[in-house]
Amino acid sequence: MYRWRKHREGLINGNHHNKKLQQHYNKYGSNDLSYKIIVECPEDSLVDYEQFFMDASSAYFNLAPADRCLLGFGRIPWNKGLKNPYTPETISRMSDSARKRHHPKGNEILESTRRKIGDSKRGNRYNVGHKHTEESINKMKASKMGKGNAMYGKTTHNAKMVINLETGIFYDSIIKAALSAGIPAYSLGRALKNPLKNKTKFMLV
Repeated sequence: MYRWRKHREGLINGNHHNKKLQQHYNKYGSNDLSYKIIVECPEDSLVDYEQFFMDASSAYFNLAPADRCLLGFGRIPWNKGLKNPYTPETISRMSDSARKRHHPKGNEILESTRRKIGDSKRGNRYNVGHKHTEESINKMKASKMGKGNAMYGKTTHNAKMVINLETGIFYDSIIKAALSAGIPAYSLGRALKNPLKNKTKFMLV
């Protein structure tokens, strides 16, 4: 049933690996195809029985004359089990191609090409020899000040009003309050977030 389910899913989705069967399905529909069990056999004899029925019938939809499937769970290489499937000439061409792809010495780069690659990667070619004038530097500084600054009018998570309950002094940030008491700003910030567990002399206002 697994093989039939995979065949059916491929046909319905329109991506069956057997184009001949897929075209027949698209033209005549699913009602023109049927699935049935011809014979029940042990699992280790499945391939032999399948080959027997392929030879005994026309096997119209089978693309390969010999059944080389692995019990319906994916195809195995066509040359598995065959002796010397490639000619010496083919083996030589495959070897040369693999050597050039994977071995550094098989595909050497010319020295002139190496120099060109090195020159193209050396340094920042965009700003080579370019210096900003004093006027440009001042303009860039001015663009980042005041309303030009992305943080203009915004407060950070540490910019909160804090009061010292013992002295009554206000601080405009957690960092300044922590510095006055000589404690880490991170520890003070965690304490102020949980008033019930806050054992410091500070409080957010």
